[in-house]
Amino acid sequence: MVNLAILEGLEKQAEIFFQKGEYPQALDRMQKMQEISQDRLSAPYYQNLAQCYSRVFQAKQAVDAYRKFLTRSGSNSVEHLRQLS
Repeated sequence: MVNLAILEGLEKQAEIFFQKGEYPQALDRMQKMQEISQDRLSAPYYQNLAQCYSRVFQAKQAVDAYRKFLTRSGSNSVEHLRQLS
């Protein structure tokens, strides 16, 4: 069973680090979220994960996360793609 309190804490930490421009630390928290949740996270999580990967110049991982975002959001619209850039 996934501990939601732990996931929420990691999410808040990731958000704070991201806002401060501390992308490696944000990415670390997001990767821990993925491990704990056994990859059962929502589309917005993958959008944020992709942005973290982009900020630390990990293009392949960013593209993979963007693909998961689009798959889980059920959209492949141009508008969603614009939001990602």
